Amino acid sequence: MSVYVDNAFGIGDWGRWTGGGHLQADTTDELHEFARRLGLRCEWFQCKPGR
Repeated sequence: MSVYVDNAFGIGDWGRWTGGGHLQADTTDELHEFARRLGLRCEWFQCKPGR
């Protein structure tokens, strides 16, 4: 499984959030499995095709 991680919002303060980033994988299943292992919540998933 390969998952790519960026630090698109590594620096900043947006109210409750103090940072963030993006995860990319070859398949949605791989992405969700990786996120599950990190303890990320499913409702945080955002899918924006074409962006």
